[in-house]
Amino acid sequence: MNMKKKGIKLILSFSFLLIISLGCLEQPEIMDKPENNTKSVENLSLKYPNFTSTTIVSSFEKSVKKSEQKVVLVDPTVLRFRAGVFLSNKTAVNKIRFKLFKPDGTEINSSNYNYFPNVSYTEEDFLISYIVDRPEIGEWIEELEFLSDKPNGVSIMPPVLGTPLIIETETSSYLYFLEDEVDIRTSVIAMSQIYVSDLSVTGKISTPDGKVLDAEFYDDGQNGDYKAEDSLYTYVLKNTTSSGFYYVIVTAKGKINGIHPFKREESLGFEIAD
Repeated sequence: MNMKKKGIKLILSFSFLLIISLGCLEQPEIMDKPENNTKSVENLSLKYPNFTSTTIVSSFEKSVKKSEQKVVLVDPTVLRFRAGVFLSNKTAVNKIRFKLFKPDGTEINSSNYNYFPNVSYTEEDFLISYIVDRPEIGEWIEELEFLSDKPNGVSIMPPVLGTPLIIETETSSYLYFLEDEVDIRTSVIAMSQIYVSDLSVTGKISTPDGKVLDAEFYDDGQNGDYKAEDSLYTYVLKNTTSSGFYYVIVTAKGKINGIHPFKREESLGFEIAD
């Protein structure tokens, strides 16, 4: 009985997904294509009429006694990003401070953000967030400081980026059955003036029984990949012996025009039924 449906992507982003209107913005200034060591992704382009949105994850995460930090890697294609903290209890806003640090170490907070013309700040019942237009290239730090013990239900949300360089990940279905093989496919999509090199795609798969599996995606026409060097990377999950919900995080890393490092991440989920 074929109960397979189109895979449903569970994007790691705010529940209120930021709608970034970038069609009216100037295109980012990208260096000319290097002569060597690059790979065009123009053939992947879906010819988006405007820039689209995706998420980028921290290059590292750490917890310290009184704060939590996440680092957001901003590359030259990023025109805007939104960073925020989710509050399951709106009274928690009085127990925390949420700050941003620019790549040069300059602190941005709720008291001084007005001094930065490209930064806006919003404080709502269940959300504190910053929007940064035309952010400086480099590592931005999000810091969540606790004024006492960490309140329950408070977490830094994955930033939402406005960028013309994204990844898209999918499965052929949302529902599978025990012992089915699950093909997970990821592609990098970029505007025609952006060239990607040194690309690698990996993943982490959380299983219903609490395991975390490492996944390496291939574009070699083997290992479950359909066609070599078509910029569609594939990982095949075999031996699905545990029923329940599987959660996948896919990470793509590489260089833009052979120079600037970038990192993109997307997530999805699927279910294995008995």
